[in-house]
Amino acid sequence: VNGRDVVTIVEKTAEKLLQHASCSKLTLVLHDWGCYFGSLFFNRRPDLVNGILLVDIGLGRSDASAKKGKVAETNTKATTDPHLQQTTAGTVRLVFYQLWFASAYLLGRYTFACVGDMFLKTYFALASFLPFVGVQSGTMTSKSAPGMKPMRPSAEITSYLGYPYWMVWSRILRGGSPPKPRAPDDLDATPVVFLYGKMKKVFFHTASFLRDVAHHSPPCKVVGFDCGHWVMDAFPAEVVREVRALLSTLEKRTKL
Repeated sequence: VNGRDVVTIVEKTAEKLLQHASCSKLTLVLHDWGCYFGSLFFNRRPDLVNGILLVDIGLGRSDASAKKGKVAETNTKATTDPHLQQTTAGTVRLVFYQLWFASAYLLGRYTFACVGDMFLKTYFALASFLPFVGVQSGTMTSKSAPGMKPMRPSAEITSYLGYPYWMVWSRILRGGSPPKPRAPDDLDATPVVFLYGKMKKVFFHTASFLRDVAHHSPPCKVVGFDCGHWVMDAFPAEVVREVRALLSTLEKRTKL
């Protein structure tokens, strides 16, 4: 994806999905940057998507979905979660690590790849023993809490990991705004399930998004796990169960 902008990446993703899709409607199961690009794909082609399961990355709020939402008693616990709000410290950490990743990409692209790689590895090294640098509770190498991934193997840490961050921040620093994925206007037509880790110092969702999804009738659902960003590593069985539940519900809809 090096050198491509957000729109191009979304369009290329759409082409690949349509080439390999064996059905008329797709159910998107997304994590991390996949949530960003996959949700933008939905915003461009909502007619091709019948449901979305997001892991740890939320969407921008849809006013229409908030108005139509019906309070579901089984989901109301999510609105009392103490992790609804992003803190100022969390925002600082968010900006810090994203700009570091973006800088690593630029160093690798415009100097030598090894320079960018080393710069990015320095971040992981610092985060491994300085808790205030990392974005999860504990350190990057903490094994005491579930879903806290240890530092990546050295060979996997390359400056190109920073490309998506540069792609977004280059627009911001130029006074523009990157495309912002938004939740479906009609959560009845396109339900959303949101799974997220609560043991983080930085959160990638808003309180309003959580409330909109949690207050809507099933199969819309919010589940918070006692883990970090990598929910599927910490609770694989639970994540698979939620994926299967959503797929089963959507399959029954198509048979009606």
